[in-house]
Amino acid sequence: MSPSAGRREGGSRPDRWFVPLAGRPYAQATVFLFPVPGMGASFWAPLAAALPETLAPVGIELPGRGRRSDERRLSSVSRLLDSLTEAFVALDHRLPAVFFGHSSGGVMAYEAARALVARNLPSPRLIGVSAIVEPRSVWRRFREMRYPSELVRTVRHEWRQTADFPRLALNAVLEDANLLLTYRYREGPRVVCPISLFLGAHDALVGTGDIRSWYDHTTAGVIAEHTYLGGHMYLREHWEDVARDLAADVRLAFSRPPPGG
Repeated sequence: MSPSAGRREGGSRPDRWFVPLAGRPYAQATVFLFPVPGMGASFWAPLAAALPETLAPVGIELPGRGRRSDERRLSSVSRLLDSLTEAFVALDHRLPAVFFGHSSGGVMAYEAARALVARNLPSPRLIGVSAIVEPRSVWRRFREMRYPSELVRTVRHEWRQTADFPRLALNAVLEDANLLLTYRYREGPRVVCPISLFLGAHDALVGTGDIRSWYDHTTAGVIAEHTYLGGHMYLREHWEDVARDLAADVRLAFSRPPPGG
């Protein structure tokens, strides 16, 4: 029997989804950091440390990753989003929210925001989208590019098998990339909060034109575009830059009336 056999898919307390990454007693907003393929919430620790005291970073931990490695992984994006939305509904959370996601996490952040709006729950005040094509193009682009194998090849090259990215982690990247191939964009209302865009200048998987198509998915516009030297995993060399730019985008978003307000 495999280690995951017999586990209930995605079964856990809602609070297991959310991992506080830094104590911020005077925070004015919570930044929910959506998972990078193959990684647990701890991936975001460098960004969490670089964010200002006004922002409380919380990593989202998927079943089968990080401190939830004892749980069975979810088999489809739709099930993942249903479970994550339920976790947000159950979360006792009073601060305004900001969502930020890299690669597949960018799609999850966007769809989670749409799910909350569909339930008449408060929208995040800003969604930061990093290194991912716009939602309508996800499935087609990944199929054309043989995305799982190309993503693994790209990540292997960019991380160069360093000590903080062991070989076994590549299998986790492949599993999460294949999970994203179950995603299908459904037409519906756009998000009502602004979006900011983040991209590596030499990303082999996503180009500038691809990421700019996110303009079509928000009624509040794209408030900033940020490009950094590096490839798909540019974050590793630019934690402080991304933290600075994200914090500036949050200030700009918060200078506007709340969505629906």
